[in-house]
Amino acid sequence: MDLTHFDVFGTRLRESMIAHSWKPGSSSDSDDAFNELALVLFELQFTSCPSYRSFCAARGAFPGRIGSWTDIPAVPAAAFKELDLSCLPPADRTTVFHSSGTSEHRPSRHCHNADSLSIYESFLLPWFQVHFFPGSDLLSPPSSAGDRPEHARWDLAILTPRRAQAPHSSLVYMFDTIRRAVGLE
Repeated sequence: MDLTHFDVFGTRLRESMIAHSWKPGSSSDSDDAFNELALVLFELQFTSCPSYRSFCAARGAFPGRIGSWTDIPAVPAAAFKELDLSCLPPADRTTVFHSSGTSEHRPSRHCHNADSLSIYESFLLPWFQVHFFPGSDLLSPPSSAGDRPEHARWDLAILTPRRAQAPHSSLVYMFDTIRRAVGLE
């Protein structure tokens, strides 16, 4: 695997994990696949993000020296307020989510582009379908005859603002994604 490209990693992530990561009763095979992907992602982030590389090096954590995802240093939430912890070049950052900032006036920041948001949605929608519309096909489009698909027969009360009203909220983005998927535009 070419470890210098996040798009290659994203494709592998979808192929390896999405099919079974959200299903109840995952197997040890999925645990091994998760560990392998987490270590690959660690190496990508270590290589691509100078702030994270410094953080990990200070803790003696280097790619190739750790064997489990549990050994990957977790960055404290406060660091996302102070440091640029993104592997995306500034020009590629199309969406920035902020924390609510309730503990201080300076919110943390999480940068995304179309590819990272696509991965986010790829995990969100199957999980939502399994837990809220089991047995239906959430991702099937409404028929052209105007029939609402099975999942759209439910009335959903999504009590968040629309994305245009809260463009930096990941929660609002998540519910807007669900709203679009079930045809509640």
